[in-house]
Order: sequence, then C-alpha cells, then structure tokens
Amino acid sequence: MTPRRLATTAVVLATVGAGTAFTISANAGTARDPGAAVTTDTPSVSPEMRAALRRDLSLTDAQLDARLRREAWAAQTASALRQSLGDGYAGAWLTGGGQQLTVAVTDRALTNQVRAAGARAAVVARSASELTTVKRALDRRAGAASTAVTGWYVDVATNTVVVRAAPARMSAARSFVRSTGVDTDAVRLVASDTTPRLLYRPKPTPSYSPPSHETPPPYETAPRRRPSPGGD
Repeated sequence: MTPRRLATTAVVLATVGAGTAFTISANAGTARDPGAAVTTDTPSVSPEMRAALRRDLSLTDAQLDARLRREAWAAQTASALRQSLGDGYAGAWLTGGGQQLTVAVTDRALTNQVRAAGARAAVVARSASELTTVKRALDRRAGAASTAVTGWYVDVATNTVVVRAAPARMSAARSFVRSTGVDTDAVRLVASDTTPRLLYRPKPTPSYSPPSHETPPPYETAPRRRPSPGGD
C-alpha cells in the first residue's frame, strides 16, 4: 500500500473502526446499559472515505454499509458493557472482517452478561484500567527510554501493554520496562526495526472522540534511525 493510501485508510480506521481487527475506544458509543437501544443506521461517511474503504478493503457498497452498521453496533454495545461491567471490563475488539465483537472481562461471572449483549466473552487477568495504569507509568518515564524503544501502547486483545523495540536491543528495552516499576508480566516486548510515525490525529466530534487508551493512533511505519554513537 502506498503512503497516500495508508494515510487515507488510517483516517478511516480511526474514525469508523473499519480495520479487520481493531480495538474499540473506551469513549465509543453513547448507550449506557446493555438493554439500551442500539443504532443500526449506516454511519455517515464522506464520499472520499467511502472510496478509500471500498478500494483498500475490496468492498462493494452493500458490503461497506453492512460493515459500518456492524461496527457502529459494536461500538455502542462495547460502551454499554463498559458502563455495566465496571471494574471487570477489560477492553473490546472486532475481528473476522469486522463481524465478531469480543469483550474481555476479569471475572467469569460476567461472561453471561457479555453474551446476552450479543458479544463473545473472553476472561483475562487484567482490567482495562490496570492496563492503562501500566501504560501511564511508562509514559511518565518516557524521557528515560533509550533509543532501543520505539513506542508502546495498550493491546486489549492480548491483555498486555506492548513495547516495541529494536531487535538487537531487546535487553535495553527490557531494562527500561523494569526501571518503571510496572508489573513486567503485563508488558509484552515486540521486536520491530521500524519506528511508528504519527500520520493523523482525529479531532473530537459529537459522535467520535479519540481514544484515551486501548489502541495506538494511526501510524505509518518508517525505517528506524540508527542510534547515535554511544547512545542506548
């Protein structure tokens, strides 16, 4: 995919969540309980975004409308469950071409509530708030991160905070994580020789607010710069 197409698609993914597997923001939707009415109208998308989605995801107009409706339902359902599950909520994401909504919980007793809302339930060890706490601890120590570390974000699908690091410098990245004092079991190191570069940050609108956690912003990957001599 060319940088232009990647940038356009990133905007769409951030706005309507049209990725094959994407994480649903804590701010998505407006419903407050699983029994609340969930909108099934096709979300309004600009002609340019529709064209980008059809092109990059190889969808017909009918398939695109169905996918947008499903993802709008998923966002509202996840938001309602977040409210009702409280501290037991551990995140939500879509897979299977945007068809399967999974909601993670920390208590098996909550799984029936998730299924009743039409989602698949997954039982995990850490709540969404616990993962956010880990990420914020890393954020506070960002100035101490070596050039071995290229970024980090909450990945609710694996119930961890992912830390990206240069393949040859995983030890330095591991040392940085330990220095923050976080539970290292909650962190997953991923080797990557590319550095994320922010392409676009959506502006808040009445129907969408950029997620405060749970998913990284849209990125274009670029070759990682070599560290300066003597740098860690």
